[in-house]
Amino acid sequence: MTDKKILAVDDEEIVLKMYKEYFQFHGVDLKTSSSEADARRILGEESFDIVILDMKLDTASGKDLLIDLKQSHPATKYIFVTAYATDEVVDELSRLGVAEVIRKPCTIRTIYESVQKLTLSS
Repeated sequence: MTDKKILAVDDEEIVLKMYKEYFQFHGVDLKTSSSEADARRILGEESFDIVILDMKLDTASGKDLLIDLKQSHPATKYIFVTAYATDEVVDELSRLGVAEVIRKPCTIRTIYESVQKLTLSS
């Protein structure tokens, strides 16, 4: 998994810090973004194998960002982490091509294991 490029997008800096520390501890380089605008900038400059998205971002929804990113980065796999995962939301995200939806509250280990699973399937 160490050769995979992974981006985590969340508007909570503490969450991004946990992602970064946990993934680095396991030998995985993870890039982070704390806003929709920053995520768009980063993804305009480079591609990623996996993007971890939060549903609620600073000025946009993760779902709206996903719709745009799927057009410009169709090969990227997306993981959604959300506290708003009703069955309808999960179904909609699946139709949009999200590889996995993780419901909050969850552990960082759960997210890491989801990333591992996706890297093994590619």
